[in-house]
Amino acid sequence: MTDFADLSMSIGSKRPGDKVAVTYLRDGKENTTTVTLKDQKGGTSTKTKADLTVTEKIGSEFEPLTERFKTEYGLNSGVVAKNVSEGSEMAKIGIVDNYIIIEINGKPVNSQKDVEKILDKYQEMYR
Repeated sequence: MTDFADLSMSIGSKRPGDKVAVTYLRDGKENTTTVTLKDQKGGTSTKTKADLTVTEKIGSEFEPLTERFKTEYGLNSGVVAKNVSEGSEMAKIGIVDNYIIIEINGKPVNSQKDVEKILDKYQEMYR
């Protein structure tokens, strides 16, 4: 393999926790080792879509705005989108990293927990 696309294609059918033999060249010598695949958060257990949190399903995390930022921009609430996954529901509607969301369905949000609580009612959309 010479690029990420080759690697991605090779392990695309594998799941977190699977063990894969990897052969590599170092200093002209061929070496083989076994690696255990992990998810983006370092876990090795396989999750079904039902096991995911609302924010994992929509493909983004959220951080609270600082009080200083809210004061400076005259906001009473808000979160910042972080780690928006390419092709996710959030990306499809134009949300990118550092996008500020002040309310969802007319309800103010100040934390990831607030976002999850509001969107939890609409989980059927993400199943």
